[in-house]
Amino acid sequence: MKYSIILAGLLAFSNGFSQQAQNDKPEREAFTLKVERNAKQFYAQQVERSPYFAMEKTLQLYPYEKVLVEVEIKADTIHSMKTVEKNLNPERTFEIEFCQTVKEHTARPTQLWIKNPFGKKLKYTVLYHSIEDREWRTVSKTARKNWSSNEVWPTEVVSSLVLKDWELE
Repeated sequence: MKYSIILAGLLAFSNGFSQQAQNDKPEREAFTLKVERNAKQFYAQQVERSPYFAMEKTLQLYPYEKVLVEVEIKADTIHSMKTVEKNLNPERTFEIEFCQTVKEHTARPTQLWIKNPFGKKLKYTVLYHSIEDREWRTVSKTARKNWSSNEVWPTEVVSSLVLKDWELE
């Protein structure tokens, strides 16, 4: 009986661990990014299969991507981050979406939406690549605690975002 209980416990633990590992989604699949700039021009780029996190805690996104980022907190600091397939832990998972709107064959505002589930304000840095002038620019942003943030670049067509320097205050 004692061994049956121990065995059942080990099986439950390993099954939970296996589900977590199966939920990890460290890489995006290869795709062709096409962003309409105006009625006659498109920006196109072949995006290879690649990790969402280019470096530790440095997330790269392309237009139309939506990711779930599960966070591990240690000593009130973001210790680690990973992209996941399903939101199994909503209390510690950022929902992030990068939108590029096109209306009447013209690119409209670029938007970054982040849902912050934590009881602390989220601060982060965004590097964005403007298609118009082919330059990287940097801006610091915040997302209120237990809230969603919507950042908008009204005149920019952005080909990529890099989010880094994550901090909870």
